[in-house]
Amino acid sequence: MKNLFLTSILILTIAHAFAGDFTEPTKHSKNYLVVGVSGFKTGRDKDDIENIYSNKIGKDSEDSGVWTNIITSHPKIIKTLYLSHYSKDSELDSVMKLVVDANDKCKIDQGLIIMVNSWGAKVSQRLAARYLTKCGILPHLTILIDGVSRPTPFAYDKPILSLNCVNFFQRSSKLQGTSIENCHNIELKYGDGKTDLFNAHIHAEWDASAKGSLIIQDYLNGKLPVMFLRDQYGIDYRKGL
Repeated sequence: MKNLFLTSILILTIAHAFAGDFTEPTKHSKNYLVVGVSGFKTGRDKDDIENIYSNKIGKDSEDSGVWTNIITSHPKIIKTLYLSHYSKDSELDSVMKLVVDANDKCKIDQGLIIMVNSWGAKVSQRLAARYLTKCGILPHLTILIDGVSRPTPFAYDKPILSLNCVNFFQRSSKLQGTSIENCHNIELKYGDGKTDLFNAHIHAEWDASAKGSLIIQDYLNGKLPVMFLRDQYGIDYRKGL
């Protein structure tokens, strides 16, 4: 009981520290890193596994809707990077090296955008937590697609660390995401879900990654305010802190 109490105090202390040190932006960043996190049955070959610049699918893997559809060409994009649901800490380290300058200080005019599918949800949040801890700011935009809590078949339902979170999910197959408390939730419908194990989950991956890429493009173009989900829908992103 004592250990449980101490653990609870520690969690509350960390959460308070994040909230106190957090910086809320008032304008769009000059540039962005864009990161795509692929889901179940996707990824690179072993000899290319930690190359975060490569979206080449391994010979025993399936194509990734996120890796295929994520926006790569825009004047505001510094780099588009690729992680998978099994990305190691060393891959996250490689991403974080691009967040800081030569003096290990966070680049103040650079933001982070993430698009993630299925089992990739946990990896995306590990990266977001690192970004918050290092720079005192959340990813500007996260597109979550039918998040599933690896290594289980259950929906990922935790609040998302992001200023803006758009969550696409479906309930038309046994493998499915769910609504998220601090996201703008968009349900995709493909059928009744009584016999479909995962087909709708795959359809959602490809449909939502195409839609998500357009949202990212509008955000980069300034068509969406920096805090557009708070402004338009009253969504409290701080529930993810």
